[in-house]
Amino acid sequence: DVYDFGIDRKEEKMPLKDYLDTQPGGVVSDESFLTWSKEDCKRIVDDRDGYAGITGSLLGWFKRQYASLEVYWADDQFAKAFARLEMMDRQLTAVQTAKLAASLISPDKSKYYIVVSIGGKIGSGRLIGANEGERIMRPFDATLSNDKGKDTVSAKRLEFMGGYAGLWKVEFDQTSIRGPLLNDVSRYLVFEARLNQNLDFKAKFDMDRIGTTGPTTR
Repeated sequence: DVYDFGIDRKEEKMPLKDYLDTQPGGVVSDESFLTWSKEDCKRIVDDRDGYAGITGSLLGWFKRQYASLEVYWADDQFAKAFARLEMMDRQLTAVQTAKLAASLISPDKSKYYIVVSIGGKIGSGRLIGANEGERIMRPFDATLSNDKGKDTVSAKRLEFMGGYAGLWKVEFDQTSIRGPLLNDVSRYLVFEARLNQNLDFKAKFDMDRIGTTGPTTR
């Protein structure tokens, strides 16, 4: 088995709306995000998009098959902006939108999430639904480190994002990240993973503006 951390292999093929209707109610403390503008949401999402570089012998093939590979630091603001964009693009109800946002918010603040989007940029309106395409790639062997490279923390869990074909949620334990990786001497938090035996990728998140939820991107 190539996976070195927990993975939920159950795959749902339902459209996003149907999938969200099967999920328990999500709790979002402040639902004012349901009125955010598309421009504000895109700004928040783009600000958390790490620079992703791909290497490997199948790079040419990947670029022909997929429009993009995006890696996002999924803090609470990102979760709300992402859900609001999908609300506008897919005509989600307020309840469905809250469930989608809550799926990327750690209730007890013990986890950091990174979202990997294979094939589409969030906010582009072109994310592929689970009922519209097959999941043929996933990020595995995922780790976080910093530009000093002394400590590496492996992901705790990888999950499909239900309702989508190309979205993945990678979970890290917050206590494992905060001490070794988030410090005053490092410039970047570095996410690395593999797509298959011949494709690796990494994304860099700027740590100049670390907040209580982690880094934003520059």
